[in-house]
Amino acid sequence: MTQTKNIRLCTFRLGEFSMALDVAGIQEVIRQQPLTPVPLANGLICGLMNLRGKVVMVIDLRKRFRISSRHESIAGTNIIFKKADGIVSFLVDEVDDVLNLQENAIDPPPAIMDEVARELVRGTVQLPRKLLLVLDGAKCANVSAMNNVLRSGFQNKQTQNQRTVLADKKDLKA
Repeated sequence: MTQTKNIRLCTFRLGEFSMALDVAGIQEVIRQQPLTPVPLANGLICGLMNLRGKVVMVIDLRKRFRISSRHESIAGTNIIFKKADGIVSFLVDEVDDVLNLQENAIDPPPAIMDEVARELVRGTVQLPRKLLLVLDGAKCANVSAMNNVLRSGFQNKQTQNQRTVLADKKDLKA
């Protein structure tokens, strides 16, 4: 008989969305820290923070998921996430709770999600009153890989727009 693995998820909110990260990848959760802006940085990076003498890149998960900006009354919380080459901070609205569940309770991401979201979402968990999006923390932290996905999406959009313009020109000539 195959045993299913237990998993612990740190749940948090981004606007109206409920999301989660595997606790195994989280170093700590702290209140929002002062940030130092980085000129010409990727738009997903909201700055750098000093965490006990370590410089840590802060990624705003609202920007990562194209959610409207945080209202100024929401202070935000930093989830310090461990990755292979160090740590990164995810800026979220508010951390809620830690859930203990079986790993097989995580369903695959819905097919209706766009390419960027499917890349970042590991799966979904159906809770009594809401649907929880379980994120792949390593992929959320990989800003350069997401630039490639966003760039390819932009290039596809440009190609579609060019085809539309050419089609419109043909229609005008006819």
